[in-house]
Amino acid sequence: MALLPSDWDKEAALPSPDEQFYDFIQTCGVSPSKVFSVVLDGNIHRFPVVGDKGREKSGWYVAYEDNMPAGVVGDWRSGQEFGWHADIGHDITEEERAECCRRVAEARRLSEEDRKKQQEVAAQTVSAILAPLSPVTEHPYLTKKRVGAYGLYETGDGRLIIPIYVGGRVMSAQYISPKGEKQFHCEGAVGGGYFAVGCLHPKPQSTLNVPEGYATSATI
Repeated sequence: MALLPSDWDKEAALPSPDEQFYDFIQTCGVSPSKVFSVVLDGNIHRFPVVGDKGREKSGWYVAYEDNMPAGVVGDWRSGQEFGWHADIGHDITEEERAECCRRVAEARRLSEEDRKKQQEVAAQTVSAILAPLSPVTEHPYLTKKRVGAYGLYETGDGRLIIPIYVGGRVMSAQYISPKGEKQFHCEGAVGGGYFAVGCLHPKPQSTLNVPEGYATSATI
């Protein structure tokens, strides 16, 4: 439990910081998909949110427990973040406010470090998956869309693999089943990502199309 002043809850039966933070997570807009317990220990914790698949956990939080319980909860899928501090029964002082801000900043730093670590693991995993494979020439999804294969690969269970590049390096992948079901590699970086169809280094004055999906790109 938080080390709060002995009389902090005399005037009103306030919920504990743990309860307050859990309620905040449920209502701030992150949309957890499962019930879970919160731990205010200053470490990053993750949880599944609506839209996650399999073992994916896009939700995260970091919260601190002592004289001024505070933290941050966020959703890597949407990019949203929400700062929080506990209701301790009185208006917080400037000193307490400064402590909240410091902790929120630290929580965000821990989140970014963890996210980069997970993205690096995903990048290495995708590269290892692609290493022994040869590009495919046909696939049921491509036949359905009436497009060719331009630098695509195929998993052992028959899904197409579209590498996703960020800054010229494979950082993630999109998988497409024969029926057209799509899924990104768990934890992989996709912000600023691309897959090039055709010339990677177009000449000046040439036309460069930036469509949304592979089938559209291949059609163009």
